[in-house]
Amino acid sequence: MNRIIKREERHLDYIKAEEKIKIGVMGIGRGAGCTFVSTALAYMLSGELKKSIGFVQLDGRYSHDIYDALGMDKRFAMREFVDFYKIASELERIRGVKNIDEYINWAIVLPGTYPKPTQAEALRLVENISCSILICDLGSEIYRNKEHFNTRCELIASMDALICVIDPMPSKLLGAQDELFIAKQYNIKRNNVIWILNKYNDGINFKELYSFLRIKNPQKIPCIDARHFYCAEYNCRIPISMREISDKCSSTFFDTIEKLHKVITDL
Repeated sequence: MNRIIKREERHLDYIKAEEKIKIGVMGIGRGAGCTFVSTALAYMLSGELKKSIGFVQLDGRYSHDIYDALGMDKRFAMREFVDFYKIASELERIRGVKNIDEYINWAIVLPGTYPKPTQAEALRLVENISCSILICDLGSEIYRNKEHFNTRCELIASMDALICVIDPMPSKLLGAQDELFIAKQYNIKRNNVIWILNKYNDGINFKELYSFLRIKNPQKIPCIDARHFYCAEYNCRIPISMREISDKCSSTFFDTIEKLHKVITDL
Protein backbone atom coordinates (compact mmCIF):
# COMPACT_ATOMS: atom_id res chain seq x y z
CA MET A 1 0.00 0.00 0.00
CA ASN A 2 1.26 3.48 -0.82
CA ARG A 3 0.72 4.91 2.66
CA ILE A 4 2.18 8.23 3.79
CA ILE A 5 3.88 8.10 7.15
CA LYS A 6 2.85 10.83 9.60
CA ARG A 7 4.48 10.86 13.01
CA GLU A 8 6.03 13.12 15.58
CA GLU A 9 9.61 14.17 15.01
CA ARG A 10 11.71 12.08 17.37
CA HIS A 11 15.44 11.53 17.15
CA LEU A 12 16.86 8.33 15.71
CA ASP A 13 19.89 8.53 18.00
CA TYR A 14 20.30 5.70 20.46
CA ILE A 15 21.69 5.63 23.99
CA LYS A 16 24.23 2.92 24.72
CA ALA A 17 22.72 0.06 26.72
CA GLU A 18 24.00 -0.69 30.19
CA GLU A 19 21.90 -3.05 32.31
CA LYS A 20 18.76 -4.67 30.97
CA ILE A 21 15.36 -4.85 32.67
CA LYS A 22 12.83 -7.16 31.01
CA ILE A 23 9.14 -6.27 31.12
CA GLY A 24 6.76 -8.90 29.77
CA VAL A 25 3.33 -7.96 28.43
CA MET A 26 0.94 -10.88 28.05
CA GLY A 27 -2.70 -11.05 27.01
CA ILE A 28 -5.43 -12.82 28.95
CA GLY A 29 -7.59 -13.69 25.95
CA ARG A 30 -6.90 -13.54 22.23
CA GLY A 31 -7.05 -9.98 20.96
CA ALA A 32 -6.93 -8.57 24.49
CA GLY A 33 -4.79 -5.64 23.32
CA CYS A 34 -1.36 -6.89 24.31
CA THR A 35 0.42 -5.30 21.33
CA PHE A 36 -1.38 -1.99 21.84
CA VAL A 37 -0.22 -1.92 25.48
CA SER A 38 3.34 -3.11 24.80
CA THR A 39 3.97 -0.62 21.97
CA ALA A 40 2.46 2.17 24.07
CA LEU A 41 4.75 1.38 26.98
CA ALA A 42 7.80 1.25 24.71
CA TYR A 43 6.85 4.59 23.15
CA MET A 44 6.16 6.35 26.44
CA LEU A 45 9.21 4.96 28.22
CA SER A 46 11.43 6.01 25.33
CA GLY A 47 10.24 9.59 25.73
CA GLU A 48 10.40 9.70 29.52
CA LEU A 49 13.58 7.93 30.58
CA LYS A 50 17.24 8.47 29.83
CA LYS A 51 17.45 4.80 28.98
CA SER A 52 17.48 2.85 25.72
CA ILE A 53 14.30 0.92 25.00
CA GLY A 54 13.91 -2.33 23.09
CA PHE A 55 10.81 -4.15 21.83
CA VAL A 56 10.71 -7.86 20.98
CA GLN A 57 7.83 -9.80 19.46
CA LEU A 58 7.37 -13.12 21.27
CA ASP A 59 3.62 -13.48 20.86
CA GLY A 60 3.38 -17.08 19.68
CA ARG A 61 1.85 -16.18 16.31
CA TYR A 62 5.07 -14.85 14.80
CA SER A 63 3.19 -13.28 11.92
CA HIS A 64 4.26 -9.94 10.48
CA ASP A 65 1.17 -7.99 11.51
CA ILE A 66 3.12 -5.82 13.97
CA TYR A 67 5.60 -4.93 11.22
CA ASP A 68 2.74 -3.95 8.91
CA ALA A 69 0.66 -2.19 11.57
CA LEU A 70 3.54 0.13 12.51
CA GLY A 71 4.53 0.79 8.90
CA MET A 72 8.10 -0.45 9.32
CA ASP A 73 8.54 -0.55 5.55
CA LYS A 74 8.06 3.23 5.53
CA ARG A 75 10.08 3.87 8.69
CA PHE A 76 13.06 1.93 7.32
CA ALA A 77 12.62 2.83 3.64
CA MET A 78 16.22 4.07 3.38
CA ARG A 79 17.71 1.81 6.05
CA GLU A 80 18.20 -1.91 6.57
CA PHE A 81 15.75 -3.68 8.87
CA VAL A 82 17.61 -6.55 10.53
CA ASP A 83 15.99 -9.98 10.99
CA PHE A 84 16.68 -10.73 14.69
CA TYR A 85 15.01 -14.14 14.46
CA LYS A 86 17.29 -15.33 11.69
CA ILE A 87 20.31 -14.16 13.67
CA ALA A 88 19.07 -16.03 16.76
CA SER A 89 18.40 -19.25 14.82
CA GLU A 90 21.85 -19.15 13.18
CA LEU A 91 23.56 -18.46 16.53
CA GLU A 92 25.06 -15.22 15.26
CA ARG A 93 25.91 -12.26 17.51
CA ILE A 94 22.81 -10.36 18.69
CA ARG A 95 24.43 -7.73 20.92
CA GLY A 96 24.94 -4.47 19.07
CA VAL A 97 22.38 -5.27 16.35
CA LYS A 98 19.83 -2.45 16.08
CA ASN A 99 16.63 -1.47 14.28
CA ILE A 100 16.25 1.99 15.80
CA ASP A 101 13.19 4.15 15.28
CA GLU A 102 11.63 6.60 17.77
CA TYR A 103 14.34 5.71 20.31
CA ILE A 104 13.25 2.05 20.24
CA ASN A 105 15.23 -0.98 19.07
CA TRP A 106 12.62 -3.11 17.24
CA ALA A 107 12.92 -6.91 17.03
CA ILE A 108 9.80 -7.92 15.11
CA VAL A 109 9.00 -10.44 12.41
CA LEU A 110 9.52 -9.44 8.78
CA PRO A 111 7.00 -10.19 6.01
CA GLY A 112 7.61 -13.52 4.28
CA THR A 113 9.19 -15.13 7.33
CA TYR A 114 7.41 -17.17 9.96
CA PRO A 115 10.13 -18.29 12.34
CA LYS A 116 8.91 -19.65 15.65
CA PRO A 117 11.97 -19.50 17.91
CA THR A 118 12.79 -22.40 20.13
CA GLN A 119 12.91 -21.73 23.85
CA ALA A 120 16.68 -21.31 23.64
CA GLU A 121 16.42 -18.87 20.71
CA ALA A 122 13.70 -16.82 22.43
CA LEU A 123 15.76 -16.58 25.61
CA ARG A 124 18.85 -15.60 23.59
CA LEU A 125 16.85 -12.74 22.07
CA VAL A 126 15.54 -11.59 25.45
CA GLU A 127 18.97 -11.67 27.07
CA ASN A 128 21.02 -10.18 24.23
CA ILE A 129 18.99 -7.48 22.45
CA SER A 130 20.79 -4.17 22.96
CA CYS A 131 18.80 -1.92 25.28
CA SER A 132 18.42 -0.96 28.93
CA ILE A 133 14.71 -1.78 29.16
CA LEU A 134 13.20 -4.50 26.97
CA ILE A 135 9.44 -4.64 26.38
CA CYS A 136 8.49 -8.22 25.46
CA ASP A 137 5.19 -8.67 23.62
CA LEU A 138 4.27 -12.17 24.83
CA GLY A 139 0.78 -12.16 23.35
CA SER A 140 -1.69 -14.83 24.41
CA GLU A 141 -1.18 -18.55 23.86
CA ILE A 142 -3.30 -21.66 23.36
CA TYR A 143 -1.47 -24.69 24.69
CA ARG A 144 -1.43 -27.88 22.65
CA ASN A 145 1.07 -29.87 24.70
CA LYS A 146 2.93 -29.84 28.00
CA GLU A 147 6.25 -28.88 26.39
CA HIS A 148 4.66 -25.79 24.83
CA PHE A 149 3.18 -24.85 28.22
CA ASN A 150 6.53 -25.32 29.99
CA THR A 151 8.35 -23.22 27.37
CA ARG A 152 5.87 -20.41 27.89
CA CYS A 153 6.30 -20.59 31.68
CA GLU A 154 10.10 -20.46 31.32
CA LEU A 155 9.94 -17.37 29.13
CA ILE A 156 7.58 -15.59 31.51
CA ALA A 157 9.74 -16.58 34.48
CA SER A 158 12.69 -14.75 32.87
CA MET A 159 10.83 -11.40 33.09
CA ASP A 160 11.62 -8.85 35.80
CA ALA A 161 8.02 -7.60 35.74
CA LEU A 162 4.84 -8.79 34.06
CA ILE A 163 1.92 -6.77 32.74
CA CYS A 164 -1.27 -8.74 32.07
CA VAL A 165 -3.76 -7.24 29.61
CA ILE A 166 -7.27 -8.61 30.14
CA ASP A 167 -10.19 -8.56 27.73
CA PRO A 168 -13.27 -8.67 30.03
CA MET A 169 -15.43 -10.42 27.42
CA PRO A 170 -16.57 -13.70 29.12
CA SER A 171 -15.77 -15.86 26.08
CA LYS A 172 -12.23 -14.46 26.01
CA LEU A 173 -11.73 -14.99 29.74
CA LEU A 174 -13.03 -18.55 29.74
CA GLY A 175 -10.71 -19.42 26.86
CA ALA A 176 -7.67 -17.97 28.62
CA GLN A 177 -7.77 -19.63 32.03
CA ASP A 178 -4.35 -21.26 31.46
CA GLU A 179 -2.82 -17.84 30.88
CA LEU A 180 -4.53 -16.45 33.95
CA PHE A 181 -3.18 -19.37 36.00
CA ILE A 182 0.40 -18.74 34.80
CA ALA A 183 0.17 -15.03 35.60
CA LYS A 184 -1.17 -15.67 39.10
CA GLN A 185 1.54 -18.24 39.81
CA TYR A 186 4.17 -15.73 38.69
CA ASN A 187 2.59 -13.10 40.94
CA ILE A 188 2.67 -15.43 43.95
CA LYS A 189 6.40 -16.01 43.44
CA ARG A 190 7.49 -12.51 42.47
CA ASN A 191 4.65 -10.10 43.42
CA ASN A 192 5.53 -8.19 40.29
CA VAL A 193 2.37 -8.37 38.16
CA ILE A 194 0.43 -5.32 36.98
CA TRP A 195 -3.11 -6.05 35.79
CA ILE A 196 -4.73 -3.96 33.04
CA LEU A 197 -8.41 -4.29 32.12
CA ASN A 198 -8.65 -3.24 28.49
CA LYS A 199 -11.86 -2.31 26.61
CA TYR A 200 -13.49 -1.34 29.91
CA ASN A 201 -17.15 -0.38 29.37
CA ASP A 202 -20.53 -0.18 31.11
CA GLY A 203 -21.73 -3.42 29.52
CA ILE A 204 -19.57 -5.38 31.96
CA ASN A 205 -21.07 -7.07 34.99
CA PHE A 206 -18.36 -5.78 37.31
CA LYS A 207 -19.31 -7.92 40.30
CA GLU A 208 -19.14 -11.10 38.24
CA LEU A 209 -15.91 -10.00 36.50
CA TYR A 210 -14.00 -9.33 39.72
CA SER A 211 -15.39 -12.49 41.30
CA PHE A 212 -13.96 -14.49 38.39
CA LEU A 213 -10.59 -12.73 38.15
CA ARG A 214 -9.82 -12.29 41.86
CA ILE A 215 -7.14 -9.68 41.22
CA LYS A 216 -6.25 -6.51 43.11
CA ASN A 217 -6.12 -2.90 41.90
CA PRO A 218 -6.26 -3.36 38.10
CA GLN A 219 -5.53 -0.44 35.80
CA LYS A 220 -8.33 0.32 33.34
CA ILE A 221 -8.31 1.32 29.68
CA PRO A 222 -11.74 2.30 28.34
CA CYS A 223 -13.18 1.07 25.06
CA ILE A 224 -11.66 3.24 22.32
CA ASP A 225 -13.31 3.90 18.99
CA ALA A 226 -11.77 1.46 16.49
CA ARG A 227 -11.63 4.21 13.86
CA HIS A 228 -8.66 5.75 15.67
CA PHE A 229 -6.68 2.51 15.34
CA TYR A 230 -7.48 2.39 11.62
CA CYS A 231 -6.26 5.97 11.33
CA ALA A 232 -3.03 5.10 13.19
CA GLU A 233 -2.25 2.24 10.80
CA TYR A 234 -3.04 4.25 7.67
CA ASN A 235 -0.62 6.91 8.91
CA CYS A 236 2.03 4.43 10.16
CA ARG A 237 1.68 5.72 13.71
CA ILE A 238 2.16 3.94 17.01
CA PRO A 239 -1.45 4.07 18.29
CA ILE A 240 -0.64 5.81 21.60
CA SER A 241 0.94 8.68 19.65
CA MET A 242 -2.53 9.55 18.31
CA ARG A 243 -4.12 12.31 20.39
CA GLU A 244 -7.56 10.71 20.11
CA ILE A 245 -6.16 7.56 21.75
CA SER A 246 -3.73 9.09 24.24
CA ASP A 247 -6.43 11.41 25.60
CA LYS A 248 -8.44 8.34 26.58
CA CYS A 249 -5.74 6.25 28.22
CA SER A 250 -2.43 8.08 28.72
CA SER A 251 -3.21 8.49 32.44
CA THR A 252 -3.47 4.69 32.75
CA PHE A 253 -0.08 4.26 31.13
CA PHE A 254 1.49 6.91 33.34
CA ASP A 255 0.12 5.07 36.39
CA THR A 256 1.48 1.80 35.02
CA ILE A 257 4.89 3.33 34.44
CA GLU A 258 4.87 4.67 37.99
CA LYS A 259 4.32 1.12 39.22
CA LEU A 260 7.19 -0.03 37.03
CA HIS A 261 9.57 2.61 38.36
CA LYS A 262 10.36 0.51 41.42
CA VAL A 263 11.44 -2.34 39.16
CA ILE A 264 13.36 -0.04 36.84
CA THR A 265 15.23 1.78 39.61
CA ASP A 266 15.73 -0.98 42.20
CA LEU A 267 16.85 -4.00 40.17
